[in-house]
Amino acid sequence: MVSLSGQEFGSPEYMNAYLNGMQFILLALDGRVEKLDEEGQEVMREALTEYHELAMRMRERVRLGVPR
Repeated sequence: MVSLSGQEFGSPEYMNAYLNGMQFILLALDGRVEKLDEEGQEVMREALTEYHELAMRMRERVRLGVPR
């Protein structure tokens, strides 16, 4: 699939940009965790950690050139 700019959605450049955006959003969400009660904070931090680990695994696959 090709984007409007002609860049392939699955290209390493696109995936790196996507993952940078994903990590930015995770950081933004992390900054709001303290507004939750203790139980909510724990649940949210677990979810944020899982998504961060997923993003890092995806980034490593892109770096190694592993196909989707």
